[in-house]
Amino acid sequence: MFAPPNRYLTPEEYLALEADSQVRHEYIDGQVYTMARGSKAHNLISLNIAVGLLAQLTAPCQTFMVDMKVMSQFPSQ
Repeated sequence: MFAPPNRYLTPEEYLALEADSQVRHEYIDGQVYTMARGSKAHNLISLNIAVGLLAQLTAPCQTFMVDMKVMSQFPSQ
């Protein structure tokens, strides 16, 4: 188990736990959610979206495919 249910984690706690985890997780407002494994279809869709974004975005925006930890500058709804 990654974290006790209903326990809010700080970003630092999440990153420390994730560093040793064999499973990928998503961190939203102190809650941690297990992420599903990618399929062939998912990877093809992701690639097509990334290529489309890369062609349209300008600096300082960047496009990433997988395994990047990013922090939103916007509060979640």
